[in-house]
Amino acid sequence: MQNGMAGKRYDMQGEANLGWWHEKDWLDPNQWVMSGVEVSGTTGNMCWVMNTVTGDSGLFKPESQWRRSAYSEYAASKIAEALEIPSAKILVGKLFGASGCISLDVRKGCSDHVLTCGSLLRCGGLLNRKKSDGNEMVYDNPGEMSFQGLLPYLPPDAELGMAKMMFFDAVIKNSGRHGSNFMFAIDHRRAISGFLPLYDHGNALQQGVSRWGRGRREGSAFAYHGYASMRQTFPFDDLYACLRRDYPALVGSLVAKLRSGGFREATAKLECYDFIIERLNNLERGEK
Repeated sequence: MQNGMAGKRYDMQGEANLGWWHEKDWLDPNQWVMSGVEVSGTTGNMCWVMNTVTGDSGLFKPESQWRRSAYSEYAASKIAEALEIPSAKILVGKLFGASGCISLDVRKGCSDHVLTCGSLLRCGGLLNRKKSDGNEMVYDNPGEMSFQGLLPYLPPDAELGMAKMMFFDAVIKNSGRHGSNFMFAIDHRRAISGFLPLYDHGNALQQGVSRWGRGRREGSAFAYHGYASMRQTFPFDDLYACLRRDYPALVGSLVAKLRSGGFREATAKLECYDFIIERLNNLERGEK
């Protein structure tokens, strides 16, 4: 696959080519109603919707002229499923007269309070697990909003979930993992109690020139250490090298899944297997 992977899945009128998704993931427009307007994010005319039959809710993202995100969202969700990484279920089709996708709300079923990563500093202090013991609970704020900065506040399952997220983003080339694009569960102690399933992969699985210009090393908007943003990303090759160093068993198991026949079969209809393997090979060689 060369430039515009997602774009190749549309005809000249911009209508979706249905060959890459499964009919069970097709949305029924008669069951969904608008429940709220989404004011954040880079995709225009997004809105929250509710299913009048099942009670499910989700974020509807219509396609735009500059980004074909439905394919990216859908394919990323299926890749995550093959890797056993919790991720939002994606429904695709037409709603309110526009082609697009619904990303089901990952907060469903979570009994604790939910905050995005970018909102953690508004808690009034988080429980620092590294400094706390059975006799004293220590509360403070992360020195930096990065993976290393958050580590003292993470329970083991959340730490593992974040490591999987960063591996996943590097492999699918998801540059959009900013602080509003992943969530934590926060319990009554103001402690991080869990890591929610992943969502928002509209920037993933696309080739071509970096959005911010030629010659730039592409990377994640969330840093392994230090600072990152949509404009100042943490390079994917550096991110992968950090994960290889600090979580070798985890990375080894995920790499084995990517190179398996089962993964090839799972991604055959999505036509992204070659893209993923090329990305993996480049990352293993330390290339961008």
